[in-house]
Amino acid sequence: VYEFKLEKIVPNDMSHFTQILVSDTWNEAIYAKLIELIPNDFGVKILSDKTKHFSSSRPLKFSHKIKLQLKSIFNIIQKPITRNDKIFVYNSGFSKWIDLQIQLKFMQTPKIWVSPQLPKFELNHKKRKWNLQLNRSSEFTNIIQSLIPLCIPKSYLEGFQSLIKIQNKLPWPNNPSVIFTSNAYFTDDVFKVWTALKTNKNSNLLIGQHGGNFGMTPRAFLEKHQINISDAFLSWGWSNEKDEKVIPLGNLINGKKFKNYNSLGPALMVEYTLPRYSYQIYSVPIASQWLDYFNQQCEFINNLSSGVKDKVQLRLYKDDFGWDQYLRWREIFPHIKFNNPAQSMKEAASRSRIFIATYNATTYLESLSWNMPTIIFWKSEHWELNEDAKEYFELLESVGIFHKTPESAANKLNSIWDDIESWWWSDKVQKAVITFCSKYSYISDDSTHKIESIFKKYT
Repeated sequence: VYEFKLEKIVPNDMSHFTQILVSDTWNEAIYAKLIELIPNDFGVKILSDKTKHFSSSRPLKFSHKIKLQLKSIFNIIQKPITRNDKIFVYNSGFSKWIDLQIQLKFMQTPKIWVSPQLPKFELNHKKRKWNLQLNRSSEFTNIIQSLIPLCIPKSYLEGFQSLIKIQNKLPWPNNPSVIFTSNAYFTDDVFKVWTALKTNKNSNLLIGQHGGNFGMTPRAFLEKHQINISDAFLSWGWSNEKDEKVIPLGNLINGKKFKNYNSLGPALMVEYTLPRYSYQIYSVPIASQWLDYFNQQCEFINNLSSGVKDKVQLRLYKDDFGWDQYLRWREIFPHIKFNNPAQSMKEAASRSRIFIATYNATTYLESLSWNMPTIIFWKSEHWELNEDAKEYFELLESVGIFHKTPESAANKLNSIWDDIESWWWSDKVQKAVITFCSKYSYISDDSTHKIESIFKKYT
């Protein structure tokens, strides 16, 4: 192993942590530390470490820096007219039009908020010489007690007082009744500290669903975390009998439905990648299980008839995580076509005749809510469903939308290729789509009114 250096595993803040968590360098350092902590008879050789330490964050593009500066200036200008706002909407995940309507409904001037960037904090070795005091002892908890003081972001330890001062200078409302976000709860440390202080003074934190997989799976750490820390969680349609905090609102990301897909276009097959390391425990393929996922994609293509196979267009996932997904596809299928990554998902779908979803996330929730012909397939052992969701996927399976094997999905696409419209617009398929979307991704015609009524309950 390389010589252990604390600087290599300590992130600057939570955003930085999510970046390094999936890297080779960070994981090598963690594995080296585990070898040290776990009793073993390995022969360990210490190598001189000549690798560079992590930068505090990814470098920002010049255009992004300009945008942040302009937004910061705009924040300062807004300060006098925002101090008494009762509704604070930040990183909502909604369209700008919906954000605007929400502000106007509460008689507030429309805002464009931005959280300041944190400085690079200096590591203090002395501040990390402590252990958590856990009630029970096991090999796992003993390791956790040692690793957390080493890995906790500097913004929560060395930089915490600076973090408090930074949030004190924010031009955000003094005492909002409602704080709403869809994703700032996770990596935005300034927002988190500010929100914690406000909720201690009776502000209410509302969190909105910001993607797929929610309400469907048995292992959902982030979903449970969001529900636990919020006063209300606004879902895309599902509810939880055990928790009244979950309020069905509908999918506000997609906006209005569209029916302008191209009935003579290609089949858009949407792909996924995951980190090569276990980075979070939820119902997805973990680490090297992605290779099984990729092999299933190849099986799907191999089971298509030649005429259909030539019409498939792959949309690769934006993050490669070191899997070389493009080269893997090219090696096995030299002539396969790829979707232009510059196109939005909606634009790519509008040019296709059918949407092929291969994993349990946002993609097929979008295509189904658009009422676009869709086929879904995945390995149930990798994408586990909870008991409540199984009923709805069995309904999709009964009409040929959902498949548990790539062979079944390919056979279905072969059989309907020349007349997808007749299958998709049949009564039984449409009823299944409507039923499923009403549970997991329905689009409401009066969404802003629903948001207003929910917010009013907490003002």
